[in-house]
Amino acid sequence: MERLATIRADDHHRRPQSPPPITTSAAKPPVTTSTAKVENEKHEDAKDLQSYIPCMTTTELEKQFQSAYTHAKFKEFHDEFFGRPNCSLKERKVGDVWSEYEVKEDMTFGEGEETWTRYVPFTVEFNGETNEANCNCRLFEFKGMVCRHQLMVFHERRVQRVLEKYVLRRWRKNLKRTHTKIRINYDNSSSTIEARRHDNMCNLFNEVVDLAEDSQEKYDKVMGRLQELKRELIESLVMCGSNMVFDTRNDSFSLQDAVLPSK
Repeated sequence: MERLATIRADDHHRRPQSPPPITTSAAKPPVTTSTAKVENEKHEDAKDLQSYIPCMTTTELEKQFQSAYTHAKFKEFHDEFFGRPNCSLKERKVGDVWSEYEVKEDMTFGEGEETWTRYVPFTVEFNGETNEANCNCRLFEFKGMVCRHQLMVFHERRVQRVLEKYVLRRWRKNLKRTHTKIRINYDNSSSTIEARRHDNMCNLFNEVVDLAEDSQEKYDKVMGRLQELKRELIESLVMCGSNMVFDTRNDSFSLQDAVLPSK
């Protein structure tokens, strides 16, 4: 009996063990800057559509930007909107169409304990026919956000809602973003530099589009210069012996050339 128990014990040790389960899950690609940016924008867009930042006043102007802009941009608008108490306004010239205003802003300079304040004058030109306001601080031209000096003049001239040109399309909460040329980089090589160049150019092009889309004259100027730049780049590629092929037959562009998808 004791011998039989020993044999069974030996048989148990010699019995082949079941192999461990084989996992076939593929290695997940690393999260790149581009993919993280896309996911973050999707999350922020969903949050913007499902919630809102309350208005602090009852003005139609604030409501206009609240309903249009993403949370981040509406906060930037609030910085300018509520920065108006630091400003004072004075008429310089008032005409039938164009008027000129001086807006002085109480600005703080320096850092830490070594700070000082002084009034800095800005000039705002206002078109009474179109309700356009141009400020020499150039905040709108450089960053696409109406400045507090323009807002002071809008308030003075009883402008309830600003022109659509002052509410840029790329920061609207209902804008469906597309990322058709996001480069996914797995080896952290030179393609990262190409992706950065691509992003920088697209950002600049988008700003130019927003500034030019409301005027046929601006549109023609942008298209003309882009066609000229395209020809220069193609010529430089030819001189370098590149094998890239470009279609240069349609260097003239009209609105009829753009085919819009049917809804």
